Amino acid sequence: MNKAVQTSDITVITPCCGYENTEPLWMFLITCKRFGITPTFYGQGKTYSGWVDIMLTQLMEAARTCPTSHMLYTDSRDAFFLAGMDEITEKYNAMGCPPLLMSACNVGFSTYQAWYDKVPWDMTKAFPYFQVGGMVCEAKVLYEAICWMFGRNKTGDWGTMPDDNPPWWCNFMAERPGLTIDHECSIFQSCTNCMDSLLFLGGRILNQFTWRSPCVLHFNGGYTDQKFGKWERMEPVWRQLGYKENPPWQK
Repeated sequence: MNKAVQTSDITVITPCCGYENTEPLWMFLITCKRFGITPTFYGQGKTYSGWVDIMLTQLMEAARTCPTSHMLYTDSRDAFFLAGMDEITEKYNAMGCPPLLMSACNVGFSTYQAWYDKVPWDMTKAFPYFQVGGMVCEAKVLYEAICWMFGRNKTGDWGTMPDDNPPWWCNFMAERPGLTIDHECSIFQSCTNCMDSLLFLGGRILNQFTWRSPCVLHFNGGYTDQKFGKWERMEPVWRQLGYKENPPWQK
């Protein structure tokens, strides 16, 4: 087991790529304020240049320049916090402080089946796959992992890689075992195809498969509208959690 970390050891890092300001992240920011979280943004104002640029190249630089030993990465426009960093830190420590902890999902990415087939997923779990939209990790380890991916890709052994990061992480897992998945959804909860299994209890969510109350909710998958984001999908959950705030376009 690695040395336990303190809340102050973890920097929350999230992308703001393609946006001139943080207004599109309004739900994420409301929950950050509620739980006393100060996020660090990267990519603000930059032109969208593909998922590999956002989720690997820019994330690698964010990890390299992280001011603390550890970082929590989460998507932002389609995600928000359900609890504060003290609870997240406690749960991360209880898992043994894995150097690379990634959120889980109950479904794979069928578009990239050839890459998913390379990984020995633990199919005894209700959420066997990784979901790249959430991580708690040592910043240095994440930086080195992405550096390794780019170096490995340059050899040409991987062939032509898609402009999306799940296949890159699949190759990483197949060749460098050690990435830990939050199978029990203790910290991260991905929402694809599992909303019926989530109970709303006193402003929190309980996963009925794992009996855990996650701390970050991520509405992964599906279309994100440039103006409205995933509001149609997220609003019912937002209201069930007791939030009264409306989106910027309704003000």
